[in-house]
Amino acid sequence: EKLIFKGIGCCIANKPTYQTSSFVNSQLNNPICPNAEYLSERIFSISIHPSFTNHEEEYIYDCLTEVAHEYK
Repeated sequence: EKLIFKGIGCCIANKPTYQTSSFVNSQLNNPICPNAEYLSERIFSISIHPSFTNHEEEYIYDCLTEVAHEYK
């Protein structure tokens, strides 16, 4: 929430593909992958793009550092 408030798109990782695509799920014969499911709830993703300027990248880095220090 703190990063989104600062204009930085972020989320916890997406669900495993087999959970969001019925085609993939059927091709994999309805898998159960507890590690993938666990990681999908824990991996933190930040929206970045190759077109970002150095200034934008530094802003993201500074905000991440600031928020991380709040949790020390």
